[in-house]
Amino acid sequence: MGRHSLPDESAAGASGPRVRARRRTVAIATALVLTVAGSAAAAVQSGLLSSGSSCRDDPVRPTVAASPDWRPH
Repeated sequence: MGRHSLPDESAAGASGPRVRARRRTVAIATALVLTVAGSAAAAVQSGLLSSGSSCRDDPVRPTVAASPDWRPH
């Protein structure tokens, strides 16, 4: 019974360390999400990340070399 908080503490509006830590975590997470979203938008606008072009315009043709002793059986 000694672990329960008194009603006077919660009625006074005292914010504990958990509430402050949670608010700080939410603020940091929000800032991080906004930074990543803004960076991605800037990268798309500048052409660094293209979302509209197709790979069919400039196909990549890989060349594969293997040892003659390695072949499927």
